[in-house]
Amino acid sequence: MVKKLTDTKKTEFELPNPNEDWYEVIDGQQRLTTIRIILAIMKNLERRWSEEYSFNIHYRTRPALGAIFDKLSVKDTDNGSEAIFEGIDLSHPDIDTYHVRQTAQTILDFFPPTGNNNINEKFFTGEFEQYFLNDGNDSDSKAVKVIWYELTDNEEDSAEELFERLNEKCIKLNNAELVRALFLSDQAEYKTDETLLKGLDDTLRVKIEERESNRKQSHIITQWDVIEQHLHDPSFWAFINQDGEGASYDCRIEYLFDLVARKDKFEGDSLFTLLELERRSKLGSDGLWELWRTVERYAATLSAWSRNRNLFHKIGFIVLYSGRQALIDLLEKSTTLPKKAKEGEESFESVIDGMIKDIVAIGNDRTLEQLDYYKDSEAIKKLLTLYNVESTRLKTTESFFPFDRFKEKIHSGNGWSLEHIHAQNSELIDKNKREKWVEFIELNLRTLRNMKRRFQEGQYDPQSTIDTLEAQLQQARTENFSYNDVVILYEAVVHYFNRFVAEEKRAVDLHSISNLALLSAEMNSSAGKSVFEVKRQLIIEKDAAGEYIPVCTRRVFLKYYNSGDEDFTTAQQFFWGKEDQRNYAQDITTTLSPYLK
Repeated sequence: MVKKLTDTKKTEFELPNPNEDWYEVIDGQQRLTTIRIILAIMKNLERRWSEEYSFNIHYRTRPALGAIFDKLSVKDTDNGSEAIFEGIDLSHPDIDTYHVRQTAQTILDFFPPTGNNNINEKFFTGEFEQYFLNDGNDSDSKAVKVIWYELTDNEEDSAEELFERLNEKCIKLNNAELVRALFLSDQAEYKTDETLLKGLDDTLRVKIEERESNRKQSHIITQWDVIEQHLHDPSFWAFINQDGEGASYDCRIEYLFDLVARKDKFEGDSLFTLLELERRSKLGSDGLWELWRTVERYAATLSAWSRNRNLFHKIGFIVLYSGRQALIDLLEKSTTLPKKAKEGEESFESVIDGMIKDIVAIGNDRTLEQLDYYKDSEAIKKLLTLYNVESTRLKTTESFFPFDRFKEKIHSGNGWSLEHIHAQNSELIDKNKREKWVEFIELNLRTLRNMKRRFQEGQYDPQSTIDTLEAQLQQARTENFSYNDVVILYEAVVHYFNRFVAEEKRAVDLHSISNLALLSAEMNSSAGKSVFEVKRQLIIEKDAAGEYIPVCTRRVFLKYYNSGDEDFTTAQQFFWGKEDQRNYAQDITTTLSPYLK
């Protein structure tokens, strides 16, 4: 990218030969410098040299450097051709001279010596020069092509501004595109089955090999598009990808290449997959074709797992917590282990179950009910996630678990948190966030007003509690309102809802797994400090609006786990009591028992 200099700019830059055309190079300096070095070597070796192939470079911050190219010479030594600069002491060169010489020497070393020459001068000034300079004006034979983009005078931005803008939008080839070139370039080599070539003469062998190579590349092109399209299915992508997001992959097939290459998630080398696949393509008897068949096999295996109800849920859970490395291990073991094995033998299914057991292991021989919200929050979150996944898997009449929707919450920044099903304890209200106090009053008022529509009079009439909250709502927005005032209102709300289970004298075990459920952090922030009924109404409202609520959380607030109790009463739906807790805990234990000690 260049911009033609005005006479004023030529004078400002103190350019030699100001009557000639000069261009300011905005982008391409390194390439022009390299080309200039190659031309300098050609001029040194070639007797018939035309100046039309040369050009001058003036480096604004290093004016003397531009004259160095005409001093470049090639000297034959016992160790080969050596790049030197006439009249310049190279024992202590400046950094620019050093790098120009190193580049020139690398170019000379590229051409191996022949006969008495230290450099293959015949090739350098013959075939190489022809392709490099295109003397024959044959565009198909030209190896070096230049996109010359010249800016006009009315583009007033400085060269620095243009350079920054250009490079900010520079798009690098991703691994998938580089791997595509590995498989589909003209240089890709595909070995042909010798049985097809047996007894054929050389001419026919070449034609058959070319036909087979084209056939395999056509197959790859077709299957590449089919695989890429399938990877854009949100459900399938979320099943095999830990993050469930496609942002990290411009082409999602690159993820399959990462699996084949066994690339670790934290691998820092951006070209790891390309280099590993290139290395592996040179191994074995079938090379590239066998490598592609591995990619196809991985794609087919993952697709088959996604359609199998048991494997989809179990492997999806493993990927959620253990990521791609676990998936790589499972893909490899799926080819060597039987699906089901005899007693005492390892099978593919037993490996899967073992991985799940390791993820949710509690340790110290504790039971589920011994886990505590404050001490074991991460362990409980894993267990409840598995509980939701397993509950969906076992309910064969329902759709598969929506890993895509589950992971959407994580990407949005809200994530999943542990929700106290019944928060009968004011300590859960943040003492330092006044806005949460107001939010608590408003949510409870809305719930109690809904209750008022059903209970107009009698012991369940919430009017007195509504009056108490309304009287304090405006005050809660002022500095005169204290945390102790919130506690009093909290206790008034709890006292009202306790009327529904007056016969239950046992308190809910507040911080155990049987009083916890998964809820998005956003909803938990709004309703997490309130009593059961407040949350129940909010969750029903969000669920009806289409927001994703984990299946077991929804069942908790719809009192699903009490459906087998003969003495269950309608009024009890407004309160989470000890019997609710017992039934819920029993279902968790039953569902997770295959994975617990």
